[in-house]
Amino acid sequence: MQPHLSARFAAGLLLVSTLVTPTFALRDTTGVDGDSLQFHAQGSAQSSILGRLADGTQAELVDAVANGSWLQTVYGDENQFVSADPLIPAPAAEVYAKIDSPYLNVRSGPDDTFEKVGSILYGHVVEVLGEEDGWFKVKDGYISAKYTVPATVVDFNAPPPEPPKPKEVEKKEEPKKKPAKKPAKAPAKAPAKAPAAKPSGSLSSAVSGQEIVAYAKSLVGSPYVYGGSTPDGFDCSGFTSYVYGHFGISLNRSSAGQTANGVAVSRDELQPGDLLFFQKGGRISHVGIYVGGNRMVHASTSRTGVIISSLSEPFYANGYSCARRIVK
Repeated sequence: MQPHLSARFAAGLLLVSTLVTPTFALRDTTGVDGDSLQFHAQGSAQSSILGRLADGTQAELVDAVANGSWLQTVYGDENQFVSADPLIPAPAAEVYAKIDSPYLNVRSGPDDTFEKVGSILYGHVVEVLGEEDGWFKVKDGYISAKYTVPATVVDFNAPPPEPPKPKEVEKKEEPKKKPAKKPAKAPAKAPAKAPAAKPSGSLSSAVSGQEIVAYAKSLVGSPYVYGGSTPDGFDCSGFTSYVYGHFGISLNRSSAGQTANGVAVSRDELQPGDLLFFQKGGRISHVGIYVGGNRMVHASTSRTGVIISSLSEPFYANGYSCARRIVK
């Protein structure tokens, strides 16, 4: 192939990046613009010439041989080889990701210890510019890849959906009772004893602990805001109230107040969905939801937001106070 032909050919050669080591994925077609291109029986200039690809011919690229200097193509039903020298690769494919968390922080570097520089809401699609240690490089910084799902350029250009909202508990109206007829007067009787009051603690069977945990985990990555009780920002008791409220179960608002909800459970009998309480200075100061495996999900601090932590961490191991079970 003559060098002067290089500027006269174009390959629709898709360069698909793995975001770490770029590789050629020869799965597109090559268009020939200019003089005709010889195709050979093997990936070598010494092999027999089978014919020529005329100007404008489309041929599917299926493999690279001889260190990439020759390309195996399919034209019609035949496998052929053409020199790669005059072919110009197309730009790298664009990669997109959709945010799969109610609220995802953007950081200045590929780790959650780097400074928060912004945030992206659920359903928004971003262009991925690179990947490093499980973090995607995007326009304004880095986001955790584990809270995204693959997307397309169509998704990128479409308006994002509304963020998920808590389920509304349907309230059924009780049928109106007809006024009872006045009974005939009877001799006065001694007043009946009132029924014994039910214990303040009770368990709900409307939802399982695993369902509680699954929904709580879906909120990981949400920011911490003191006094907050929505995905725009939670504090610890606001987070537990929001999760249980999603299933129509009402909890007291403060962490100390939630120790009165449900029933007490010992630490060696913990089940997913149980509330865990921690104390500092002799008072309840924190609450989280047990997920199993000696871990809990909770709204931790303004630096970390909603995360999953091990109960073996010193603060939680030393500050553990009690646990309450809300669902059966």
